[in-house]
Amino acid sequence: NSNNNNSNSNGNSDSNSNSNSNNNNDNGEHGTLASEDDARVCIFYSITATQPGLSGIDLGHQLIMRVAQRLRFRFPDIHTYATLSPVPGFVRWLRRQCDDDNWCHADELALELREQLSNDDSGDSLRQLVHERLLNQLPGVELRGVLTRLCTAYLVHAKQRVSSTSKISRAVDPVANFHIRNGAVLHRINWHGDVSRKGIRQSLGFMVNYRYDFASVAANHDAYVATGAVPTDFD
Repeated sequence: NSNNNNSNSNGNSDSNSNSNSNNNNDNGEHGTLASEDDARVCIFYSITATQPGLSGIDLGHQLIMRVAQRLRFRFPDIHTYATLSPVPGFVRWLRRQCDDDNWCHADELALELREQLSNDDSGDSLRQLVHERLLNQLPGVELRGVLTRLCTAYLVHAKQRVSSTSKISRAVDPVANFHIRNGAVLHRINWHGDVSRKGIRQSLGFMVNYRYDFASVAANHDAYVATGAVPTDFD
């Protein structure tokens, strides 16, 4: 349920999960309903903010771990635990990069995006092109490559300092920071994952899978806290 995926900047969260299998999960018209006992994948599909008064208490991490622990006991054949998460800061970052002309490891991608969006030699700025031709409708497939790479650059490289005196940085995106800090790995970026109006306004329709490998979450957490580096399952 993509419309229910959100997280606040404090990373406090609530979580539901859905165990799924490779079988067709439709009614009899298209196939048989899969049995829970056949589940191989668990997707956390709803990460929602808790009450403001609970900010600073890491309930989201505790809840995810507790749900996963129970599911591992109940469904021992599940081999993959991941989220289906929004990218709430991507469009905001994209517009800011256009204003500041500071593309965070993505200068070549900015030039490629301008070429893709510009149909003539009108001299429109990239900011004008993004505003007029990108933010009011779901992007077309011809933009999939460059936008996916820009979204990757945002999630992996866009950082903010923990404090004015700290040398350690964290992912700018609040949902990315929450899951990576919990020890997850950026697994996959999904084109047209959320085609709702809100999804287009926030992320141009992108959604992300963060994968939890419970044998390595502690090491991943420690590495992220120490270095701020975002681990991925892809190059």
